[in-house]
Amino acid sequence: MEYRKPVRREFSIRFDPLNWLLLGVLRVELEATLWKFISLELIPAFVTTRSPIALNYAGLDDPLTQHSHGIGPLSGASLGAGFWLSGEPFRGYVLRLNFANYGYIYRSVDKLGVIDRVTFTERRLMAFFGSHSRFGPFTFAGGFGLGYELHRVERCGLTTLPSDDSSTISISGRSEDCHGKQLIALDRNVSDRYDLNGPLHPVYFEARFSLGLVF
Repeated sequence: MEYRKPVRREFSIRFDPLNWLLLGVLRVELEATLWKFISLELIPAFVTTRSPIALNYAGLDDPLTQHSHGIGPLSGASLGAGFWLSGEPFRGYVLRLNFANYGYIYRSVDKLGVIDRVTFTERRLMAFFGSHSRFGPFTFAGGFGLGYELHRVERCGLTTLPSDDSSTISISGRSEDCHGKQLIALDRNVSDRYDLNGPLHPVYFEARFSLGLVF
């Protein structure tokens, strides 16, 4: 009987600097070979920036901030499997299926204090196509995917409830017939609003460009 040396299990750790800059969320990609051409990927996410470019790109003068609704800056994690078309993990093309669960708190503020607050748990199923290149222990990875939001929350019809304290207001809204919108008020008159759901909600597009190591 011919002896075959078992395939060595490899591990990879990567991070995505582009989405870290744009979204203000650092996602650390931890991945290990599970079986032959299949790998297991875990991606914890840490909220590092309160007013990232993606939230305040339209010149909102930073009224809208994001915060973690998890353990400290850890907002949650994504878990998924990768299927490597070349038959070898961390080389060539990969098809991924991921489930993500991230919790966020969004606040709008002005000089008087908090205007509005929305807590949301993002639960998405993502199909992803990517590629990996290796140069010794270093790896460069990229790709794109489509996700579907499983936790579909809507909020609209925002109105201000009366209050005796001008620095403290309460804003109410409805959760039905909102046409896919999840609104947060940006001023105390509730005339300026921001939709926390994407324009294609419940479908979302994701792109990655990651740098890291394989060992």
